Amino acid sequence: MNHTIRAQDESGVIHTRQTFRAFVDATIPQTTELAIEFGEMQYFGALDFDIDQFMIYLLNRVDVIPLAIPTAIMLDMAAEELVANEGNDHFLNFSVYEGGGAFAALAPSDRFRAIILLEELRINLENLPFPYQNNPALVLSVTNSLNRITTMGYYSEWWGYGTTRLEEPDDRVLEYLPLSWEQVGYPRPSLGYRAFRRYLYEEFTE
Repeated sequence: MNHTIRAQDESGVIHTRQTFRAFVDATIPQTTELAIEFGEMQYFGALDFDIDQFMIYLLNRVDVIPLAIPTAIMLDMAAEELVANEGNDHFLNFSVYEGGGAFAALAPSDRFRAIILLEELRINLENLPFPYQNNPALVLSVTNSLNRITTMGYYSEWWGYGTTRLEEPDDRVLEYLPLSWEQVGYPRPSLGYRAFRRYLYEEFTE
């Protein structure tokens, strides 16, 4: 393999991973305040559960075309648009997520401002990467799903699959109880939970 191409591929993987690390961290951050009030279990955020990997995995499987890399590029372009219009409240910091782009360099609150630009289509669709280029329906569909994907991954069994989480679904094994389940008191799936079936009816006669 050409060393230049390999370096570019590795750079793209790092950039994509850092972009989604920045996204999920802004969406479900670590919360010291909750840990103080409700116990240390409530401290953990999306980064602790590798939800960025979940997003990349899912985005690469929801369409014929893998969407993780073009989505990361689209987020960067929204961030660049935000900065160009002086819509960011904080300075860019490229040291937090090394190898990431403009989106990862934004402060968490500014990342949401960049997302709003996409949600309102206030970005040049012509310049977006394929398959988002001149495709407002896809831009809106994916952008609006990013928060849902993050939340779904966080409260699913994803992290509990441990070393098998990136395997195909049939090859995964639940290695331990996900900490997010412990946060909300979910005891894990079971075939033995009681289910409501009907009200008992008693006929009273005098």
